[in-house]
Amino acid sequence: MAEDLPFRVFAKTNLGTTLVVVLGDPAQQTVKSLQGELGRVHYLQFPRLGPVKVKSLATSLADEAGNPLEYNILPEYLVTDVLKNGAQVVAHLKCLQGLKRSAPGTASPALHATKRAKAGGSKGHM
Repeated sequence: MAEDLPFRVFAKTNLGTTLVVVLGDPAQQTVKSLQGELGRVHYLQFPRLGPVKVKSLATSLADEAGNPLEYNILPEYLVTDVLKNGAQVVAHLKCLQGLKRSAPGTASPALHATKRAKAGGSKGHM
């Protein structure tokens, strides 16, 4: 089995927040560096969980934060590289956000669900 990776970056949310799940116990300065570069970061820490459980927990966090569809947690945003510091995480996020913007014809089912929910008049809270 592969070792736990220090970061799993789930999604840039529709509210401009980035959900970062941190596995293990990284240096606090790395987390502060992420928050400085990215703005609002939801930061979760779990000592030893596999990717499936972490994804499930991330989805639960989105549910608790309000409208789960506002958080749009997409598997293609899962970063599987071992990331050593905040700068690399930021670089990956910027790359992923750029890909999301430049590929309008490749929306995932989660994006369609979000559009349906918004058409139904869902309200998000800041």
